[in-house]
Amino acid sequence: MSAVLEREYLAEEICDLYTRLTGGTQDADLRLACKLAEEEGPQDHWLLTNHLDYESRLFLFAAVAYAMRCMKRDPYKCAVFVRSAAESLTAGRPAA
Repeated sequence: MSAVLEREYLAEEICDLYTRLTGGTQDADLRLACKLAEEEGPQDHWLLTNHLDYESRLFLFAAVAYAMRCMKRDPYKCAVFVRSAAESLTAGRPAA
């Protein structure tokens, strides 16, 4: 399988997983996550996500969209959750 086909397959799998997790009720959020992953926005420079490939950015946007859904669309709770999760995951690990 070529690298291009593998990447397209991965993007389809990410979208399929999001659809299954949300029961297919959040199609608008998935479309927005796909659009945001395609375009470079101001946040990409600060977060250095402009160095990531489309599939990686799609995964991040879909994960945040799902977290927002779980957090009753409260951006503050979602931000605190994501930061806390990141800090927990990196605790005790040497900096890269």
